[in-house]
Amino acid sequence: MPRAGLGSLVRCSTQPTRTVFTLLRLPTPSVDLCSDVELYVRLESNARYSFVERAVVMDAGDAVTTDTYFGVIPVGKWHRHTSIRNVEVVIETDGEVEVEVIHQRPQHSARVVAIGHGTGDVTVALPSIDELADGHAFVRVIARGDAVRFRGLTTRTSDEPARDVRVGISITTFNRQGYVQANVARTDAYLAERPELADHVRLVVVDNGRNLELEPPRAITTRVVPNRNLGGAGGFARGMMELRDEGWATHALFMDDDIAFEPEIFGRVVGLLSYATDPQLCIAGAMLREEHPTLQFEAGAVVRTHSTVVWHAQAHDRDLSDVDDLLLNEGDDPIDYGGWWCYAFPLDLTADYPIPIFVRGDDVCFGLQYCAGHMVTVNGIGVWHQDFSYKNGPVAFFYEARNIPLMLTVSRPDYDASSFRKRMVERTMRFAWAFKYDTATAFLDGVEAYLDGPDALLALSADELNDEVRGRYGERLEPLPPDKRTVPVWAPPGGRRPTLLRAAALSTLGGHLLPAPLRRKRTWAVRADSTPAMAMVGSDELVFRHDATGEGFVARRDQQRFRAILRRMRTLSGRISRDFDTVANSWREAYPKLVSDGYWRDQFAQRDPRSSAEGR
Repeated sequence: MPRAGLGSLVRCSTQPTRTVFTLLRLPTPSVDLCSDVELYVRLESNARYSFVERAVVMDAGDAVTTDTYFGVIPVGKWHRHTSIRNVEVVIETDGEVEVEVIHQRPQHSARVVAIGHGTGDVTVALPSIDELADGHAFVRVIARGDAVRFRGLTTRTSDEPARDVRVGISITTFNRQGYVQANVARTDAYLAERPELADHVRLVVVDNGRNLELEPPRAITTRVVPNRNLGGAGGFARGMMELRDEGWATHALFMDDDIAFEPEIFGRVVGLLSYATDPQLCIAGAMLREEHPTLQFEAGAVVRTHSTVVWHAQAHDRDLSDVDDLLLNEGDDPIDYGGWWCYAFPLDLTADYPIPIFVRGDDVCFGLQYCAGHMVTVNGIGVWHQDFSYKNGPVAFFYEARNIPLMLTVSRPDYDASSFRKRMVERTMRFAWAFKYDTATAFLDGVEAYLDGPDALLALSADELNDEVRGRYGERLEPLPPDKRTVPVWAPPGGRRPTLLRAAALSTLGGHLLPAPLRRKRTWAVRADSTPAMAMVGSDELVFRHDATGEGFVARRDQQRFRAILRRMRTLSGRISRDFDTVANSWREAYPKLVSDGYWRDQFAQRDPRSSAEGR
């Protein structure tokens, strides 16, 4: 029996002939991508996974199950969001096995819903998806002899797809050649073995750094588009424009450049979209932590308009190797947007393009404006992403301070001056009392940039502004000298002292109101992206450190800079009271132009003033 490629229409060799559509396949762990076996299979008794054979090796009585992130069959999601109703699994083995299909749902005991046995490839039909209705299903394979190999699993349906789906994958990159080259090569090798799926996907790499070189792909149609560095927003806008102009793709799949992923996710995206009952369905791929591969950072997110922390990750820090967390992940948590590290949507969802805010918030604004009620997350569709600690410096917070009020202004009618002011004060103070004076300054610069309105944005060259902003501030993650790498990590004291210390930190603004004789001179190390107020009360120096790489920076108390930040914050607070309503209305009026085809075509047509290839 042929092993179908994901998202492919193939003819089964059994009689009578029938059309089947492959919905998902089980990838295998590998040393070059992810060796965390528990994301793929669970081993029972003396079963073991062989990285050399890329198979589970079992003797009689041993077993393997697929109740894993990449192994579960999302029957609940399919029931709620697709027309899939008839499903079968093909278990690929060498040797004699018994097979159990197990259904697991919240607040219920797991139950066996289908069984099979045989030698070689064993096919088992599941009950109707209408009967299963919720949770997920998985397979348990029991060896009935020695030297049995479990090699994989394919889930497929004979139901007719609702639509022909063609996905244009758009990766935006800026000087991340290693990540992109590895991802493209891995995807190309995968699709070379699954040519039917290759007919459903094409790749556009928008190269904002204009320095990417790729090996010619064998299987996936690929274009590299050199682009001005207009940030992630400009890269994704260019990718969307390229896909629309070409006219082949029905859907776009946006992806970051600092990620790693199983190419299997492309087949799952194609399969889900092909059967979606909502023709405008969008898929928000989850973010898994690169440094802790089984931990999920986010599976969709919500926006809290009036909070000082506006965006909140859903399903944060779930351990996807844990069966209970994995089952929780099958729920449809409400989400307002999905991050563009992995986000699929129909190209006819809107004629608009991303808002030109360079980075931070373009995906949020797009989700709020166009995707409400159309988003889903699914186990097995996710990517490993680089640690956000590398991005959360002063430059990122400049853009965040400018862009969050902008995207809330155009998307949430109830956003107001008091929410804007409250967030400015809380964020600025949090950075300033942590000795992150550059970050506090950058945040206030971003607040001022929002208050300058859309005319100021339209008058700027986004790439030149970014170069200038990147040169303004320090507090960058850089290799630390040896003596700073060994500074002890600060930890909160035990007992009741943390409550008292936290109160002291807040009342003295991180110790800035304390006379110098009352502050100890001890230096502590803290996490690079943290602002732990308690650590600052008794210290005049902190090492903000990313221990995984030995990088970081040293911050020291500076009373003059602290007072200057307070004075500027008061000035901007008065300006918010005076100008917010007028500025907010100007942003709303300018929005249609900012996201228009004409605006972006004009941006892409402009000569990059830094280009050495022109004018010589």
